[in-house]
Amino acid sequence: MSGAWKLVFPDIVKSDFAALAVPVRAQVLKMINRVATNPLPQARGGYGKPLGGNLSGLFKIKLRRAGVRVVYALREIDGEMVVVIVGMREENTVYALAARRRIKLGL
Repeated sequence: MSGAWKLVFPDIVKSDFAALAVPVRAQVLKMINRVATNPLPQARGGYGKPLGGNLSGLFKIKLRRAGVRVVYALREIDGEMVVVIVGMREENTVYALAARRRIKLGL
């Protein structure tokens, strides 16, 4: 697929953004938009860093300085990059929440 993928932000993810400091929001959105140009797994030439275990099939983005993690899924047939969660890394709670949201979002 060429060009940016369609970004999908479920309502719960919109509230994740609202919880971030304003300068961090801009950085996170810039990072997500860059990854959306090629969110495929790194093994297929994209930016995607695959997760394992109960998050297998999902991908992560890290904004290290801010300590923010973004977890997303791909719907390749539809050309969609679905953001599952945006949150602080804190004790890996972002990944535990991503696992629960994955089920709620049917991903």
